[in-house]
Amino acid sequence: MRVHSMSDNEMFRRGRLYRVWISLCVGLIALSGAAAAPARADMFTPSEKDQIRLGNQAAAEVMRKYRVVNDSRAARVEDVGRRLVDALPPKDRGPWDYRFHLIDSKEINAFALPGGNVFMFTGLYNRLKTKTSWRRSWGTS
Repeated sequence: MRVHSMSDNEMFRRGRLYRVWISLCVGLIALSGAAAAPARADMFTPSEKDQIRLGNQAAAEVMRKYRVVNDSRAARVEDVGRRLVDALPPKDRGPWDYRFHLIDSKEINAFALPGGNVFMFTGLYNRLKTKTSWRRSWGTS
């Protein structure tokens, strides 16, 4: 009887994927925390309204470039993202309208834009197949 075990290379690759997704989550939380303090617009810092406008423009460009997935996988990304946002204290959520999108691409990537748009690529999503890998990618137990 043969016992299946992960190779060192596969473990390293999965660990790297978890770190990428955790980094995205930390970035999302950091964006939320940064919004808690009143934003003052100046020459170098855009106002909240400008950040939302620019983030929405960038999100529209991403959605023109890539095909947005609207199936059960996208619903799962939205559900996990909502739970993350709901776990934040209201004062840390800022004025952002968080929206979670799944993009059809083999790229192993995810990113957040100013204003609350968060994107995950199916290349990353497909690597997170078990509940355990989702928990690890979101930094929960």
